[in-house]
Amino acid sequence: MVLRINLQVVQAINNLTGATDLEDLAYDFYSQACIIFEEEITEQEHKSRALNLLVSTLFNLTCFGTENFSTLVSNTVAYSSKLLKKNAQCDALTTSAHLFYSPFRKDGNQVMTQLRKALKTSEICMTKPENLYLLVNILNKYVYYFYMEYDFMTAQDINDLISFIKETVDEMEDQEPAKESIIHLENTKLAIKAKQVENERMQQIIL
Repeated sequence: MVLRINLQVVQAINNLTGATDLEDLAYDFYSQACIIFEEEITEQEHKSRALNLLVSTLFNLTCFGTENFSTLVSNTVAYSSKLLKKNAQCDALTTSAHLFYSPFRKDGNQVMTQLRKALKTSEICMTKPENLYLLVNILNKYVYYFYMEYDFMTAQDINDLISFIKETVDEMEDQEPAKESIIHLENTKLAIKAKQVENERMQQIIL
């Protein structure tokens, strides 16, 4: 995939000593990857995978100045809302939240804004039980940031989300389509319980 090659070049530039001197070149290659994403990738499943690749690459880049990095983040995050399916939008919003707490920039408020957008989008998808995985994925992001002791994520945020997920599951007339997501949810709870044994902060989470 040409998009992947462009991103590999950007990553290679980023790994060089004095990479900031090649900022314009890196910017051009990343921008070209974005153009390919916009104009040449039409199949939605491929588009979702390509967007994940854009996000994962940009997350690790430190060769840009603040203005260029902010522009690329804004453009990349905007792609999330342009995906056709709401569940794909939610996935992309959840994943791209990491761009606001990266090695280059740390903005917890923007992380929460992005995750709340994902949560709002996921609610639209809950008419289909098989989309429960969206909420479980968001929960795992919440738990990750809380476990890492980032102060923008609170135990109350997690407890509220767990309560909402419980209500959502309880209201399902048929839970069979959500079976795998429910298993994922229970595994997440088990992981939280394991952390609570050794981590006092995690004990604030109510299961």
